[in-house]
Amino acid sequence: MEKFKSILKMIWCFFRFTPYRLNPNVTLAWQLFIHPLCEVKIGKKATLVCEKNCTIGRNSTLATGRTGGIKLAESVFVNRNCCIVSLDEIEIQKNVSIGPNCCIYDHDHDLDNPGGYVTGKVTIKSNAWIGAGCVILKGVTIGENSVVAAGSVVTKDVPDNTILYQQRANNYKSRGK
Repeated sequence: MEKFKSILKMIWCFFRFTPYRLNPNVTLAWQLFIHPLCEVKIGKKATLVCEKNCTIGRNSTLATGRTGGIKLAESVFVNRNCCIVSLDEIEIQKNVSIGPNCCIYDHDHDLDNPGGYVTGKVTIKSNAWIGAGCVILKGVTIGENSVVAAGSVVTKDVPDNTILYQQRANNYKSRGK
């Protein structure tokens, strides 16, 4: 029964994304699951590549500007409520797991040029694990076999085989009655 459900999901994804498959800049593998409540927006000159065994969870968003590119390699898992937005390039390599409520952006607003953006490629290398609620910003490379702890804001490169965590102290002050 499970195998039958899996086949139905793949067939549904195939037909749901048929208009995207007609775009020469979009490559979607047959063995792919994108939840029905996901939002996919691809610009006219942008690229989207999803290799086999990728899963995109409920309420997630994959979006590009007119240009830009998102590449999800084999066996990438993106949990629910994630947002991946590209104006330059975002590459997520094999066997990466991304926890719920994560945001990945390859751009920032340019404060010196209203309406402009500053961009930088984001790369998440193989076997990385991104914890829940992380924000990954432009120009960052997350190393192979690395872990980014829940709630982290990543603004600089993470070396291979490391754990990134951010300590936050709970500070208390008396209310004075």
